[in-house]
Amino acid sequence: MLKFVFEYFFNFWWLILPFILGLIVWEKRLQTVRILYAQSIKWSYLELKTPLQVGKSIQSMEEIFSSLHSAFSKKSDYQRYIKGYLPPYFVFILFAHKGFLKFYIRTPENLKNFVKTRIYAQYPHAEINEVDDPINFLPPKSPNPLTNCFLAEMTLTKKEPYPIKTYKVWERAAEEERIDPLSFLSEGATQLNDDEWIIIQIYAMPVPAEDEDFGNKWVDKGKKEVNKIIGKKEEKEPSPLEMIGEFVWNLLRAPFVGVKWKEYKKDEKEISMQKLTPGERYVLEKLQEKLSKPGYWVSIRSLYFTFEPNFKEKLGRSLGLIFSFFKLYETQNMNAFKPSKTTSPSEVISPFTTKKSADVREFFQKRLMYLDFKSYSPPQEKFILNTEEMASIFHIPLETVPETTIEKAKITPRPAPPTVPEPDIF
Repeated sequence: MLKFVFEYFFNFWWLILPFILGLIVWEKRLQTVRILYAQSIKWSYLELKTPLQVGKSIQSMEEIFSSLHSAFSKKSDYQRYIKGYLPPYFVFILFAHKGFLKFYIRTPENLKNFVKTRIYAQYPHAEINEVDDPINFLPPKSPNPLTNCFLAEMTLTKKEPYPIKTYKVWERAAEEERIDPLSFLSEGATQLNDDEWIIIQIYAMPVPAEDEDFGNKWVDKGKKEVNKIIGKKEEKEPSPLEMIGEFVWNLLRAPFVGVKWKEYKKDEKEISMQKLTPGERYVLEKLQEKLSKPGYWVSIRSLYFTFEPNFKEKLGRSLGLIFSFFKLYETQNMNAFKPSKTTSPSEVISPFTTKKSADVREFFQKRLMYLDFKSYSPPQEKFILNTEEMASIFHIPLETVPETTIEKAKITPRPAPPTVPEPDIF
């Protein structure tokens, strides 16, 4: 019987091959039109400066991210799959150089006023200036005989429904123990020479929970993780391989017997929350908190750039600064950031490659990543962060950050309204 099945399959492979090739061509075409669409977007760059004493919680920044989430626009299937439409996205930039930490936002030009009004609503005294591309000074190619760089794309250590540490943990701490992670970048900026830069790009596309193309139905995935923790068995969904196998099997059987599709039934099970440990209940609570807030499809890329010589001597100090910053978002039993091995120039090289060949391949891999960074090409690693997590990474600094290392806006005195009575003059 098995021999007959294989003979039947090999005789009719041409029925399945066009279907598979069609899917591959469709995906490649969709990637191409989306790249072309992204290249057609006109961008504006906003520099954000804040007053010397902000005196507001980071929750104000979370409110900004919540309001920016309304920029999402789904459009029709024709626009999405034929024209290559991409929902609006932003790039939030942390720029450390020469003793200062600066904040920039790359936004579609048609949304720049939308972004400004959202920031002014929470920080009326903030100064927002439209500037040129802050990384336009970077050379077209690096490494080169005069410059060198280090790049890393960040990913998560666990599945994306698990949250990272957020500002609410820091704000609950005692005042003397309260540490804003941006202090690591701001203090580290004082150690950077005039020829050194650390730049972090945070790509953020607001996505609704139910969107499959860009949000990947992240809330549904999160609910599955919740059910896994509490011991509730989900209705089993067939994997793509199982679906293809079932399709091929029914295709072979169709000429001889009736087609029968497998039913995936839900296995009901009584759930007892009392059986969960305190640690499991805490993780469950944090998972549900993350799922309750709007999400962003996020990618994070870091760059350390400097001039030769002595690149390796300077690199160690700066790498410690970058990874210490991301380390502060680590939460025990939940999530954290780590460098992506799939995009690291040194990790993509086979261990069987000779040293000379490995050095050449690493050089060109680093150049490709550098070009992607300079052109703001979205990184390969993507994951979901909610508004609370986004505000924890990019926010108006707390007062615990040294004032000398953050570029601040001067508070311009404004005259009182004419309705305010003037004091009597004696």
